[in-house]
Amino acid sequence: MLDIDQTLFFCDTFVELMKHYILANPSRMIALPGLCIGAAFYFAGLAGDTELKQKALEIFSGESRENIARISSFVVDRAFREKLNAPLLENIKKLTTTGFYDLIIVSASPSFYIERVGEIIHAHKTIATIVGFDPEGRLVPKIVGRNCKSEEKVERLKKEMDLTSYNLDDSYAFSDSVTDKPIFDLVGHPVAVNPDRKLLALAAKDARYNHFGKFNSRNF
Repeated sequence: MLDIDQTLFFCDTFVELMKHYILANPSRMIALPGLCIGAAFYFAGLAGDTELKQKALEIFSGESRENIARISSFVVDRAFREKLNAPLLENIKKLTTTGFYDLIIVSASPSFYIERVGEIIHAHKTIATIVGFDPEGRLVPKIVGRNCKSEEKVERLKKEMDLTSYNLDDSYAFSDSVTDKPIFDLVGHPVAVNPDRKLLALAAKDARYNHFGKFNSRNF
């Protein structure tokens, strides 16, 4: 099970996507004040991550599915060239090439571009936050279902996959954030990759996180 932002890549891919899109479409800067206000409410504890993500999606509101796919491919391909955590990907490939492991992406980022990541690394399954499109194929800045974060990642896994067919005690989860503790708790081998402060503190107390020694993808 693999997280994407600050794990597979040394960046927030959704932020990179927004930056590229705004540079290519300056008129979309009109959505930035609302996003800044939404961020202020979020950090003040007055709004949740779902509300903040929907504010960010307003930047792309009304964009066609085709253009979104084209822009997403460009940004994702650039991330693989410039921001990839190559040692992590190489070690994951060592697991998947044995034939005993399926690679599952579980990300809170929008599925319309995370699916491109899954295609490139040949993920068995890609699970991410679903964004709405209207009948004409234009993006609606609304999340379909729930934001795929924290406990919702586990719920989506259980809904979309038969986890009983896997040996979870011998499975791995890779993430940088303590918000992925529900995913880490599913598996026998949690791996903290470039961990945030809270995850590093958690990993230091839990012997399971010591499976590869130091909490760094280059050491397993």
